Amino acid sequence: TDDEATRGVEAAGGALTLARRAREYLFRATGLQPYLLNLVCYFLFAAAATSGRDLPPLSDVEEAIEDKLLSSESYFTDYMSLAGSATPVLRAVAAAERGAHARRYVSLSEIQRQLRRGGETMDSATLRTTLDELCQRERPLLQRAPNAPDRFQTVIGMLGEHLIRRATL
Repeated sequence: TDDEATRGVEAAGGALTLARRAREYLFRATGLQPYLLNLVCYFLFAAAATSGRDLPPLSDVEEAIEDKLLSSESYFTDYMSLAGSATPVLRAVAAAERGAHARRYVSLSEIQRQLRRGGETMDSATLRTTLDELCQRERPLLQRAPNAPDRFQTVIGMLGEHLIRRATL
């Protein structure tokens, strides 16, 4: 939960305090996954120690994710194996999210459009089944909007970004 993640970030005895926007971005990007939270916090702590800043700004969080994590395949190996054959669907959700800046959840039609742009074809029933399965896993990779069952978002924001980048290599 957000509260558990906040306690985890603050467990360093006040050595690493994040502004609200930086913390929200960190939580969305990592999906509250302890492994990813710890990695980003480690990089933030190391940067704070050399910069002399007590309160890392949002730009430091973005830089830690962009420069340290997204550039390395090794941080995503476990998550990639969890995605398995559903990787194109997960990538399509992430691409649709990228185009929907003001909204957190994207529609089935937006996901289908991104699949087609990526050269994938999938009928609506198969797509719905795949989206449902990605939401219902023990370690879900997608979540459904609370009040709109046909809208989805990635749980781990940086995983979606990683998938998009990987597709363009």
